[in-house]
Amino acid sequence: AIQISMDGGEPMHIAWQILPYALLTFGEVLVSATGIEFAYSQAPPSMKGVVMSFWYLTTTVGNLWVLLSNVAVRNATVTSHIADTGLSEAAFLMFFFAAFAFLAALAFGLYARGYRMVDNYRSA
Repeated sequence: AIQISMDGGEPMHIAWQILPYALLTFGEVLVSATGIEFAYSQAPPSMKGVVMSFWYLTTTVGNLWVLLSNVAVRNATVTSHIADTGLSEAAFLMFFFAAFAFLAALAFGLYARGYRMVDNYRSA
């Protein structure tokens, strides 16, 4: 809603950026640390390095997905379709990534329901 009013020309105070950046940073710290620990704990001892490299590979693929999505929005055909919706490019991208994140979370949730935990920690 804030982006749509900004697209309409309404000025926003810069303090509106503090909470989103704080939430994104907080979420990134929690997800990265937890995800890396989970991936490491579930990998067999001989595959721990490979699993960690795949963790970073998925981060790279995600960043490339964002790059390609942003490039695609700059296409004249896509831009005209976005203009027909009444949204700005920035608002469209936010809604697009939010929908994609929801679908990814749904797929992850369905997969996680059937996942069986393994114990690959070394005994001290």
